[in-house]
Amino acid sequence: MARYDDSIVETIVTGINNTFGTSKVHKHELSKKESIPTFGSFRSSIPVLYIHLDTLGSLSTNPLVTLKATTDEDGDKIWFPDTDAQIARGITTTTKGTAVYKFQLPISIMCSDDVFLFIKLDQGTCRLVKSIIIWEIP
Repeated sequence: MARYDDSIVETIVTGINNTFGTSKVHKHELSKKESIPTFGSFRSSIPVLYIHLDTLGSLSTNPLVTLKATTDEDGDKIWFPDTDAQIARGITTTTKGTAVYKFQLPISIMCSDDVFLFIKLDQGTCRLVKSIIIWEIP
């Protein structure tokens, strides 16, 4: 049976709009929580990424959020290309929502175990309040 690990970032990022920006990012460290050394690199499969948003304003009924994941803080070394997901809004609080991205590919990041998640909306503004990356423990 597969075993999984995760990286959770809960830093609030404001000013999410219809453009990517280097200040609108979550940095994840994909180091193993177990005592297995990674020697500064990450090799595994990432099945899923989650992002949680709030302060969603007056958006259409099907708002989209685009995710880009890179191995550098400038957003130029891309390992997960621009991918849209529909924002699932809360039932009692429609200003909160979540998007899920299925990846399911092996990834090898040789220079580091750090990755950076950038997002943008197709309309309006919001805050990025949480992001989660799940990976399989080899």
